[in-house]
Amino acid sequence: MYPYYSIINESKYDKNTGFHSFRFSWSHDTYVAIEYYCTNPECKCKSVILHIDRVTPSGTTENIGYISLSIPDFKVEEIKAKHKAVYQSKLNKEFKQGIPEEWKPYILEHSNHVRELKSVRLPADSLQETKGSLLTTSALHSRSYEPMSMPSIDLEKTPTMGYVEVFGESVDQLVFTHGGNKILVDEQYCMKPSCDCRQGLLTFVQLEPGKPTSKFVVGYSTHKRSYSVVENYTTNKELEELVAAFETAYPAVRRTISNHYDDMKREGKRAMLEKQQSVTASSASLPGRNDPCSCGSSKKYKKCCGSVGV
Repeated sequence: MYPYYSIINESKYDKNTGFHSFRFSWSHDTYVAIEYYCTNPECKCKSVILHIDRVTPSGTTENIGYISLSIPDFKVEEIKAKHKAVYQSKLNKEFKQGIPEEWKPYILEHSNHVRELKSVRLPADSLQETKGSLLTTSALHSRSYEPMSMPSIDLEKTPTMGYVEVFGESVDQLVFTHGGNKILVDEQYCMKPSCDCRQGLLTFVQLEPGKPTSKFVVGYSTHKRSYSVVENYTTNKELEELVAAFETAYPAVRRTISNHYDDMKREGKRAMLEKQQSVTASSASLPGRNDPCSCGSSKKYKKCCGSVGV
């Protein structure tokens, strides 16, 4: 997903930039809601993510959470606070019944505009997030990639593979910062078409100079915001904190994981079809038992290479 101001910079669309400044009833600080939209041309989702940022006295911003809304009915799908103890109840109180009416015409117009751009394949690769006082949080745009050139995959020996292994280093890897440490989330998926696990295996790795350290592995659901612990090399508290920080950094991660899951299953089907075609072609190329052997010996196939024990 991308902020609307980044999308309109690319398309030269000169309208309201997708920022909504406001104040909460319980605070004198200024806050801003920033519109985020999915730019994947293949995705038919109809929703907007509003990042809620607090503007600090120094002019920078601090993200406190996000709101997910369906379009065009503006139904609140999810409210998530970065610091639950501080902001969750307050965000629920302010937005549980919906967003301010004056925001809706702008959001509806922007949503329609993004949908028009998606219909002509919005060049998401060229979109850039602005760094600075207006935005300090990051969000992953959900999109699909083309597989890189690689040998055929043997799904019987290796049913699970990394997303980067199949689609190359150019993919947008999931990286976020927590407690001053940079965390990489490596994605792996089961590629067997017959498996309907509907999850991605996410390995959380702390990136240290010359010494990456695996923290834990979770099975992250593609259809609901939940996970199961597969392996854990840290404390339960740190695991929960890292997953919460990850979901805050990437509010649309469930949709992204779902898209990547579908990508990998598609490649699994391709690999299985290629193997079946290879076996069929190999069988078809064998000469009949009474045909001349293909090795050039002038003997019948059954008396030469096709004989038992040869």
